[in-house]
Amino acid sequence: MREKKIKTVVFDLNGTLTGRVSDHPEHLRYRNAYIEKKSALKNLHLLPNATTTALKACGLNPLEYYLQRNAELNWENFHRFNERVYSCLTTLRKADFNLVLYTDCHGIQVKKTLEILKLSALFDLCITEEF
Repeated sequence: MREKKIKTVVFDLNGTLTGRVSDHPEHLRYRNAYIEKKSALKNLHLLPNATTTALKACGLNPLEYYLQRNAELNWENFHRFNERVYSCLTTLRKADFNLVLYTDCHGIQVKKTLEILKLSALFDLCITEEF
């Protein structure tokens, strides 16, 4: 990286900087309870882990689900500060790289997750589902 041709590094959030929420057992329980309540379906173990796909397969509006979920869940159940991730991003920042977060998550989830990870101040740009 001595010859700085790369000026910007783009990261995904879940599955890259932190674990995936959609695969987490607590999230799957929450999601499935929501689907049962809203649709009366019972064979939820057949649904894919991909939340949007599962909701659409059940005829439910993913945006309504995400708005409710993001207001109710405690994101600390899914994410923990990781010194290695923090150190890597801090090193890139000090080397004058632009850091961008590009994710399909909604802004409130991203904001809360970055706070837990202590990464809020490190990104030059965050592109979320809303954009």
